[in-house]
Amino acid sequence: MMFLPVINLQRCVACGVCEAICPTKAVTLEHQQAILSKPEACTFCDRCEAACPTEAISRSFAIRFAPSSQPLTKAQLGQLNLGDR
Repeated sequence: MMFLPVINLQRCVACGVCEAICPTKAVTLEHQQAILSKPEACTFCDRCEAACPTEAISRSFAIRFAPSSQPLTKAQLGQLNLGDR
């Protein structure tokens, strides 16, 4: 399951900031609206969300790490299954 950014078309004013700032060109303007034209290219970097002047773009989740008193062990890191990132 993918949690892609959501674009509120009622808030979008087609300013083009999201399109200009997207490092993977996943967001484009079409018919005077921002759309996620290449969802497979989205890296969830939050640049479009942060740059949108009307707050029309939002991600459906955010990852936050709780503070820990001890660093994770190699075994614990392996259990996270982070892939090849």
